[in-house]
Amino acid sequence: MDGITYEIPLFLFATFAGAFVAGLSGFAFGLVAASLWLYILTPVQSATLIVAFGLLVQGCSVWKLRGALDWPKLWPFIAGGRHALDMVRSAQRSHRRRNHLNPL
Repeated sequence: MDGITYEIPLFLFATFAGAFVAGLSGFAFGLVAASLWLYILTPVQSATLIVAFGLLVQGCSVWKLRGALDWPKLWPFIAGGRHALDMVRSAQRSHRRRNHLNPL
């Protein structure tokens, strides 16, 4: 994105459209924004911005609705996510050990 006259308005329009859709539906920021961002940005730049802006948009939504969260009902999901992270880390460690011993 070199700042050509159509690139910045297109970037801003795609960002606004993605945030608008995510605000209405609760998801799909990346799908909407990437549909136009990939014309003016590299895939690596687009993926980085999708992750960053997606977290920002969803974080704003959660922040606005934080009073409506029912923490006693939410803790099983948090515990399940924590357990899934432990499983992924264990799988990564065993994968590293296997590949370290057998590089082929």
